[in-house]
Amino acid sequence: MKILIIGNGIAGLSAAEEIRKKNKEVDIQIISKENYHTYYRTQLSHFLSKDFNVEEIYVKPEKWYIENNIIVHFNTEVLNINKDKRKVKLSNNQVLDYDKLLFANGAHSFIPPIEGYNKDGIFSLRNYEDLEKIQQYAKSVNKGIVVGGGLLGLEVANSLQKLGMDILVIEFFDRLLPRQLDAEASQVLINMVQQKGIKLLLGTQVESIYGKDKVEGCKIRDGKSIDASMVLFSTGVRPNITLAKETGLEINRAIIVDKYMNTSEKNIYAAGDVCEFDQNLPAIWTVAAEQGKVAGVNMIGEKRVYKAIIPSNMLNIMGNKVFSIGDIGTEDKNNYQIIKKINEKDNIFQKFFFIKGKLVGGILINDISLAGKLKKLIILEEDYTELLRKDISQEEKIKLL
Repeated sequence: MKILIIGNGIAGLSAAEEIRKKNKEVDIQIISKENYHTYYRTQLSHFLSKDFNVEEIYVKPEKWYIENNIIVHFNTEVLNINKDKRKVKLSNNQVLDYDKLLFANGAHSFIPPIEGYNKDGIFSLRNYEDLEKIQQYAKSVNKGIVVGGGLLGLEVANSLQKLGMDILVIEFFDRLLPRQLDAEASQVLINMVQQKGIKLLLGTQVESIYGKDKVEGCKIRDGKSIDASMVLFSTGVRPNITLAKETGLEINRAIIVDKYMNTSEKNIYAAGDVCEFDQNLPAIWTVAAEQGKVAGVNMIGEKRVYKAIIPSNMLNIMGNKVFSIGDIGTEDKNNYQIIKKINEKDNIFQKFFFIKGKLVGGILINDISLAGKLKKLIILEEDYTELLRKDISQEEKIKLL
């Protein structure tokens, strides 16, 4: 049996690993556009300010692939797929046969097509090659703008500041980490970020970038000009669906998959950031890994069902630990009940969200000791109505969860 995996991110690697655990004989080949084995993409922003080798962030060492007889085609792209004959043509002119095929080719950074977006000094951080280019360019500049106040944007801002740059973060929403924190928790984070010396401009957007050939600055929505020699966009990702469209797979915003990670074609599967399950595109590392595992075993004959995991994020922002999970009060239609604990002196923030007595989400900043328990309690769906009614302190209620 021949398994072909397009993409060498965590979804592709997880599929290959799960297949090999179950079957030592099946032929596994991975097609990678990059020249490296799977690495911790989520750590790139942390390593931006460091001198390191990519091998240091490999998920699996080189010898693992050799020992498990997994072939990786580096610096190679898939040109086209003949799904009827089950053949894939590669950019190196090879043609490979497959019995089962997995799309795990991820997503790419989205840079808004504003005026001046293609000047020298415009960057995004998605892969190791991006990191190398940013590090090189940063050596000759001292003032930069990061567009996007999400997780990646803040981590990049922190790393660029460590490289000696004066940094401004511009965020469209009126708060930081709009996907992971509510307004109150975001304000706690804003205070911590500003204490680090990073400037923030919230509730606005970049309209254009000026400069002859290189970036010299940007104009924001109110017409104000801000000088800078480098602009890094952290404005989300878009799934790599061109090849899937050309192959004739059913597409919405991404490749549509069922609970077995099967696409509209019987012998083709998809996992990770390139696919859409139940109309959701979480673009989260843990989700991609789990989907890869499910797709892997199902390609070799099992019938494992993918169950969407509760979205959670464990972040380290400028030395501050942040954890969020589930519903954090973002749905106006829901009547939330809330328990919270705030210690401003130590920048500790804990907030728990309930709907009709059931715990549905939470935010922890700096004291994240309850993160594991929080995950379990949400899954259990216990009724905390009586606890919420008790005439005791918020802190005591948290202890009784």
